Amino acid sequence: MPLIDDRGRLFGKVNLIDALAGLVVLLLIPLAYGAFLLFRVPAPSIASLEPASLTLHQPTTVRLTGENFRPFLRARTGTVDLPLFVQSPTVAEIKVGDLPAGSYDVALYDQGQELTRKTAAFTVLGAPAVQLDVQALGAFTGMEAGDAARISAISSFQTSAGAAPVAELVASHPAEPETTRVKIGTNVFAAGMTKKYRVPAVVRIHCSVANGECRLGDIAVAPNATVSLPLGGGQLQFTIEQVFPASMQVEFPSMATLLVQFVASQEIFSVIKAGDVDVSGLLTDTRGAVIQELGSERQATTVNANSEVFLRRSLQVRQPMVMFNASVRAPLTFTPSGWSYHDQLAKVGAVFNFETASGAMSGWILNVKIDPEPSKAAK
Repeated sequence: MPLIDDRGRLFGKVNLIDALAGLVVLLLIPLAYGAFLLFRVPAPSIASLEPASLTLHQPTTVRLTGENFRPFLRARTGTVDLPLFVQSPTVAEIKVGDLPAGSYDVALYDQGQELTRKTAAFTVLGAPAVQLDVQALGAFTGMEAGDAARISAISSFQTSAGAAPVAELVASHPAEPETTRVKIGTNVFAAGMTKKYRVPAVVRIHCSVANGECRLGDIAVAPNATVSLPLGGGQLQFTIEQVFPASMQVEFPSMATLLVQFVASQEIFSVIKAGDVDVSGLLTDTRGAVIQELGSERQATTVNANSEVFLRRSLQVRQPMVMFNASVRAPLTFTPSGWSYHDQLAKVGAVFNFETASGAMSGWILNVKIDPEPSKAAK
């Protein structure tokens, strides 16, 4: 049989033109694959990062080693884009900013498509906790009578047996009925809580310093804060009044008699009387100073007062006032600057503010006399 017959068929079966076309296609397949291998952009890969451990709150440049790095790639960790600087096909750098502590993946993207990912590529280590001991003066509150009586026998507060204590009892006073002040109209009354007690105490707290605050758990150890102290599977609530250094000798509040020279307008003077209670600390402390006696001498005086008038111009006006002395009983707390009352220094010459339900006035202290039997000191 001839190779090509008279009808142009190869071996009498396949058209010659079809056979040539098929041969060309077969030859083009390896050529196309070779061109694909030659001109395709290889995918990058990340082999390692250095350093792999970063410090919290310290932006760092991290060196990436791998293959096929190229310009215009983007780096990302989680949802945070990281600046990527390609130095060569095998070396690149990323700038890692302020990330929370934890382990992070690094992925490389091109036009929004993820090309490669390195899992657990680097770790941001939390800053080591700075421990600080402070002494807190305050009171255990909301206690039943039986529990309150056992406070003095407690030595430390810990989450479980054998665990490091979070606080230690330094000193305590006997339990006393818990009271609060209730304002009805212009009068303020001391009202007892329902069979609840408070135990004044000094507690040494082992706190952690974070962002400039001494914290016990999530609570900042500061005046007016209430912290929970673990005891026997339960929690005791301790309300802080003052915070002192651990090395300082702390004393419980002592009662004192202050001689204060007040200056008040005639309207305020007419409503001030013996027995009035200072209510300025109601939101933070249930104990307030009490006017014990008003002096018999009165002195009329005038003071300059600024008055804002039309077009915000200030005008000084001389206002008639009454100057008088008063004996005031007040609980004082010892601080590094001396005795104080509601964050006001209680020393001769210091300003003393007094606010009743009817009015407010200011004066200055002429004399301070601490009770002859001072309260028990915490050592």
